[in-house]
Amino acid sequence: EKRHKRRRRAAHYAVLPVAQHGVRAFVISEFGGLAQLVADHAAVSRAYGYGEYDSIEDWRTAVRSVLDSAESLESRGLAGYVYTQVSDVEEELNGLMTYDRRLNKFAQ
Repeated sequence: EKRHKRRRRAAHYAVLPVAQHGVRAFVISEFGGLAQLVADHAAVSRAYGYGEYDSIEDWRTAVRSVLDSAESLESRGLAGYVYTQVSDVEEELNGLMTYDRRLNKFAQ
């Protein structure tokens, strides 16, 4: 039986120090997850996600802040990132769009 070792390096938070890995691309594979319920556009009435915001504008400010944190790492070698997530999914209300995809929560 052959056993293969997996070598994976990941930064889970944009605030961690950046380590150099030679020719490997530095990518934040998933971050964000800030929840915001938008009435009449969700599958559920309770939010699941990080943070609690009094208004959609407060949520947008928080999302911009985490995006700015990631983008500030470009000068230190960040090649890309994946924001979680594109749209709300059932009880996870952390998407940039609502569950029914009728509203872009991030657009002003």
